[in-house]
Amino acid sequence: MIRIVFAAVVLFVETIILGVIIPLFARFDRRDRLVRLWCRIVLWVCGIHVVSEGLDRIPASGRVVVVANHLSHFDAPSLVIELASLRLRFIGKKSLFRIPFFGWAASAMGHVPIDRERRKEAMGVVKIAAEAIHARDIALLFFPEGTRSADGTLAPFKGGAFVAAIAAGVPVLPIGIAGTDALLPKHSLRLRSGNVGIVVGDPISTDGYDETTRGVLIEKARAAVRALTEKAEALKARAR
Repeated sequence: MIRIVFAAVVLFVETIILGVIIPLFARFDRRDRLVRLWCRIVLWVCGIHVVSEGLDRIPASGRVVVVANHLSHFDAPSLVIELASLRLRFIGKKSLFRIPFFGWAASAMGHVPIDRERRKEAMGVVKIAAEAIHARDIALLFFPEGTRSADGTLAPFKGGAFVAAIAAGVPVLPIGIAGTDALLPKHSLRLRSGNVGIVVGDPISTDGYDETTRGVLIEKARAAVRALTEKAEALKARAR
């Protein structure tokens, strides 16, 4: 309980500070460094150590659509730290952008709010975000399951990430994450320290895919993420 309270206080304070500072640096690359600093502090305070492999598989251009399994609130900060060569931007539900300070910083960073209940509008937002991959040299991060897994099972993937990748003509970068669910399970305030494993897979080209064959790309990426998650679990175990 003491760790939870301490972590909550630190997270609250640093979110307020960075929620004010990041918008001031909205036109400078320093904002990415500030976000990584925020993530490092979060994981350090919570006693979380991240180990990774396969970072050499990240395309040098940095223009990709990242897809990963989703287990915990710790997934995103872990990825931000380990994928430091990418200028990651996420597409998240609108409610996140209404959170004071956090939402301000997210908007200033260029993350994209989306209304999942309005599918047609959401797909339009995704395609606009896809255009930003080249215009702003960014990588889009998606958790294509749509929500955190309650039991670690990989749910079916939604199509948004793949609409973006095909529209932008960039590879899909599959990633497997393991361990974050044990540190902070869904629907729980039980916080534990420990290791997180992240394994980056080979980029999946979107050449030749379109609206009619998108389903094939989705299943190929899902199979890759499932295999990488198993490798991430083994990597995490070896780090003990």
